[in-house]
Amino acid sequence: MLLLGPSPLLQLKSHLWLTIVAMVVLGIGIGASQVPVFQELLEGAKMDGFPDDFETNGLVSGLYTSLFSLGAFIGPVAGGYMNDHVGFEWTSSLLALLFAVVALTTALFSVAYWRLILPRLQELEADASTKEHLLVEPI
Repeated sequence: MLLLGPSPLLQLKSHLWLTIVAMVVLGIGIGASQVPVFQELLEGAKMDGFPDDFETNGLVSGLYTSLFSLGAFIGPVAGGYMNDHVGFEWTSSLLALLFAVVALTTALFSVAYWRLILPRLQELEADASTKEHLLVEPI
């Protein structure tokens, strides 16, 4: 997003090649961030006790699509408002800052999940399977 404006912070002049590079990077980033989300939502629903069937897939798909569409509506409205008040260059800079905050939050959550939460979940699953095994075995 910093290249798309281009941001006044970079002190670059706008060129077609710069816009093309910015759009390619943006497209790759959006694809990489949105494609795995649906699968993660399905797995999260299963972990919360929803059955693995078409009804759950439909529910998750409907929620995902509805919220994606809400963002597709709010984004241009908010972007147009910002563009009118601060200009396109600063709007793209502010969006780049927002993307950086989201990326940092996601990275921190991922580290916390893989280091703290996942090992505890695996311990709980191992304890549950051990107890279940003990209950099934004849005395």
